[in-house]
Amino acid sequence: MCGIDCGIGAQLGREHMFELTKNSFDAAVFGCGGNPLAQANEYAHLNRAYSQVHRAYHTKQHLAECLAHLRVADAEMPESAGSAQQIAEIALALWYHDAVYRPQRDDNETRSARWFRFRAQQFGIASSCIQRLSAMILATRHGIAVAPEGAQTQLLLDIDLAILAATPARFREYCEQIRVEYAFVPDAIFAQKRAQVLREFLTPKKIYNSNVGARFEVAARLNLTNEIVRLVSLRQKAKHTKLKSSLF
Repeated sequence: MCGIDCGIGAQLGREHMFELTKNSFDAAVFGCGGNPLAQANEYAHLNRAYSQVHRAYHTKQHLAECLAHLRVADAEMPESAGSAQQIAEIALALWYHDAVYRPQRDDNETRSARWFRFRAQQFGIASSCIQRLSAMILATRHGIAVAPEGAQTQLLLDIDLAILAATPARFREYCEQIRVEYAFVPDAIFAQKRAQVLREFLTPKKIYNSNVGARFEVAARLNLTNEIVRLVSLRQKAKHTKLKSSLF
């Protein structure tokens, strides 16, 4: 069981803890019209994927947080969350959205969607649903050029980014987890590139596009702004240290 304590805007208390179990995965498959018994070991495969040693943030903790946010959205804003089938579809897309994750690669979402399509066909899920969920998984690239289309995709992406609106303590943990995943990148380069990525989230007028995600906006922008300031300072310190060491 994963305990979650996520933020002012993205607040999840202990009563919202989501347990990642085979039953919860099977329920998502069944809710999408599939037969989970067709691939009874799939939950174990996903569990191993999210437990890989090179992961620090893209883990079962993140997945549990996402599914907890979905459950809260369904309970508190059902008119925005959608029907039971739509909730099941978002849940299944969340189970697979980080199924493949390697920080050195830029095709993780493509490979995750491929994994999903292969298994979904074995589960007997309708092709129209497979196509819809594959597009949702691919959308977790989080391109900022245009706002995501469709209420389901908007809610999925807002849930995936809810971590940006977490409490300062959880947000700091998240930032540290990302740094661990990119430990192979030198400090100065990481600080520069990471700050650039975070600035891109602040570029649009809105980070979040669903009614559920709207309540995350203020906390996320504050967290991002503070982290960018920290990264700029970190980069300057790393450059200064490198320059100082080169003088000896």
